[in-house]
This record gives sequence, C-alpha cells and structure tokens, in this order.
Amino acid sequence: MTNRHGCKLGAVVLKVSVYKDYENGRLGLGVKVVAEKATLADLLEAWEPLADDDSVFKQYAQDNYSPCKGCRVNCCKQAYVIPDLVSLKKMSDYLRLSPLEFAIRYFDQEKLRLNLPRLRSSPCTFLVEDCCSVYPARTLICRFYLCTHILGETEELIYSIALAGMAATQLYLNGLGIIDLGGEVYGMSSYEACLRSLLDSSRETEGARAFLEAHDYSDIPLTVFNLGR
Repeated sequence: MTNRHGCKLGAVVLKVSVYKDYENGRLGLGVKVVAEKATLADLLEAWEPLADDDSVFKQYAQDNYSPCKGCRVNCCKQAYVIPDLVSLKKMSDYLRLSPLEFAIRYFDQEKLRLNLPRLRSSPCTFLVEDCCSVYPARTLICRFYLCTHILGETEELIYSIALAGMAATQLYLNGLGIIDLGGEVYGMSSYEACLRSLLDSSRETEGARAFLEAHDYSDIPLTVFNLGR
C-alpha cells in the first residue's frame, strides 16, 4: 500500500495499488489503477486483503484496527445483498444447483417479485455459525465491503462495478424467465425504489455487458467503468 505520493505503506500490487490519503479532513482508502489492462480480479487482489489488515481503521471493529475475521458485529446479519452475475454463477456451481434452483432456494421471493434478486437475509442465508458457507464464491458486495472511509473516486468506482454486476444478474434472470423486467411492480420501499432506478440505468452500460460476457472477474477490464485511473 502506498500513499498518493508514492510512500510505501505496505504491499504494492502490480496492476492496482491501494493508498491512504486525506479527504475533507478524514483519512481514507483509495485505489489507483496502474496497468492499462488491469481487470476486476486485479482490483480484488489489491482490495480484499484490507479486511484483515490491522493497520486499516475499521469503524465497527472491537478496537477499530482488528481484522474482520472473527468480528462479532457481522455485517452479514443485516446487509441487502444482490449478487453480481459472476458470483451468482459461481455460487450456483459451488452448491451444484441450476440458476432456477438457486433462485428458489436462496432468493427472497417477495423481493424477486419486485425484480430485486436479493439473497434471503437477517441474517444472510449463507451465514453459518457467524461464518460464510460460500466464501470462495461470495458476492462483490461482500468482497468490497469495508467499514472504513473510502475516498470519493474509489467509492464511485466500487459502486459502478457493483451496480453493473447486479444489473447483469437482472438481465440474466430475465432471460431465464425468473424475473420480468417488463412487468409493473408495486410495494417497494423508498430504498428499493432508489436501488431499482440505479439498476435500471446500469443495465445499458458497458460494465453490465462485460459481466454478461464474463466467466470470471479476470474477464472484466476496469476500463469499461471509466473510473479509478
């Protein structure tokens, strides 16, 4: 990890580097895409170790610097998680289920009716004894989540990627007839209406198309998101 001025703070990843800097008086984390051909897999390789980095401030950690591993606050008990398309396919394969079987077993059926393929929650359907039972195939939302301040441009990049992945999931499920994006839906909360609007605008993006064509995160170039450089 480096700061914006190149001072070494920890490990430096070849294609994507993580740095600390101040924004509006707050210390936060940011990423810099170093290589033109960097992919989403490269970003995750740089980002995911931060969860267990005890030099990173974490708002909900016991002493604010503990690793996420073993944390009893456990964000998985409350999160609103719509899987990105790569993770949806990976989780289905991991559990040896077809997408339809996965949708019936693990999606909140009421939310699915709203065209919001949210995993069953409170706690997450995959949380077993405070541990993720599908950890190798977990979603981007889970991989990116960190209870610390994230610098503005990096936060935009993460949101852009996550929304594109979720929008691709909608398109995929629509193609399978599991949801109907052309139908009218009612009964959404204000949060869900806002989320639906964001997903609607994300479905036509290059990022969503990249997710639809990808088999893995390494197939998705960061350049399609036009951020983080």
